[in-house]
Amino acid sequence: MARGGNMSFIKPESMAEFKEAIRAHDRLQIAGSESRHEWVLQSSHPRLSTKRWSGIMNYRPDDLVVTVKAGTPVDELVKEVEKQGLTIPGSADWGVLGNRVGTVGGWVATGLPHAWEGRWRSVRDWVLQTKCVTASGEEFVSGAQVVKSVAGFDLHRAAVGSRGGLFLITEITLRLAPARAVFSLEELGFRPDYIGRMRLSEIPNEVPPETRICRETGNVWSSNPEVLSKMTSWMGRNGARSPISPDLGRLERRMKEVFDPEMKFAEGWKR
Repeated sequence: MARGGNMSFIKPESMAEFKEAIRAHDRLQIAGSESRHEWVLQSSHPRLSTKRWSGIMNYRPDDLVVTVKAGTPVDELVKEVEKQGLTIPGSADWGVLGNRVGTVGGWVATGLPHAWEGRWRSVRDWVLQTKCVTASGEEFVSGAQVVKSVAGFDLHRAAVGSRGGLFLITEITLRLAPARAVFSLEELGFRPDYIGRMRLSEIPNEVPPETRICRETGNVWSSNPEVLSKMTSWMGRNGARSPISPDLGRLERRMKEVFDPEMKFAEGWKR
């Protein structure tokens, strides 16, 4: 998920090695395959990589559920479940958005909006369970490996979009769906610097240059900074984002205090 030029990389191959690495370092930045590094705030800290922590752990196509290690390549997972006519949401070859590149952990941790949220809903709605490791090296599990669950607190939803700043995601259980034909965003013709949302009632008839708007969901992809003022919320490269509400800011600080009180994991967002 994160990238650094000459940064040192730690690449554990077991849960014990992950815990040992976390306990042995004062500061770390969590990384995957680095395919979405441009959307994460960069630091000079050693990278804790999940790239060698890969593979399908539990696959039940009849139940539409799959559990994978966080370093599993998204493309490999999609190819495997497509053999049974299944897919994960928004898994077309989306080029610049990279939803079919990188690792499953990076896909979840960045939680980037996709063009088919009107049909598939967001990434958060397809994550059933996560297994994570805190900054103290302790494991915890949130959610359940079933589509319908009464498992209590939905902490696994906090993993989506956390960008490595709260805890290390090691395992993810996803809900699957029958594969459907979806279009490719290769036709964008540009690399978006901002992804955000716009109120449906405020979508202009004429779209500004280097901008694409999904009129079904209000999602926006743009390299035109003039569009930012028209978005209700947005995220940009290197961890930039639109101002958040005081309540959300307090919630984020509280979660950081609970999961990472010593600030061991580098933040993925600009403050």
